[in-house]
Amino acid sequence: MALGLLSVLGFLSKIYSVLSNREAVVDEKKHQSLKNLKCQIEQFPDIDKNLFKKFILPRVGSLNEEDAFVNFIVKVQSENVDYLGLDENSARKVWKFYRNKLAHLTVPLAPVGVYDKDLSHMDWVDIEYLISKQGSFLVRDNLILCNSDKLVQNAKKLSIWLSTYIDTCDDENIENALNWLNRELS
Repeated sequence: MALGLLSVLGFLSKIYSVLSNREAVVDEKKHQSLKNLKCQIEQFPDIDKNLFKKFILPRVGSLNEEDAFVNFIVKVQSENVDYLGLDENSARKVWKFYRNKLAHLTVPLAPVGVYDKDLSHMDWVDIEYLISKQGSFLVRDNLILCNSDKLVQNAKKLSIWLSTYIDTCDDENIENALNWLNRELS
């Protein structure tokens, strides 16, 4: 359930990113500049060629999903839309070490937590926090817990907020977002 909800938040984040920052999307010019830069750097004789084996040029139309997620979380929390229990750093942790690992079917580096009614045996967890359902996430050092029930509520509120945000955007930004969305869906 958490993965599906994080996918919804990721999608909302990308839409917000495209609407609020046209530069977030890789266009043909940016793609070509990165391609040229990579070629130039590879020409240096001292460069370890293995560095570039894992470097994949971003495709035209793509954007940095982690940055989009973090910016979206920071924005909705600054406007008191809903409380997810995340600041900028913990949002980045959730994306890197929780969402990415679940989405790509690998083992998350941070423990994935679930809860039940009796949490007394879990002395290392902030039980009051989880019971109060203050936020969807509890991030402490290398521990990330997700309260999926609360995340369902967050996703609904954030969807409504984004639709309201879209109403405030100018026609050019909306058209840009629709063009991006059409490319993504085709």
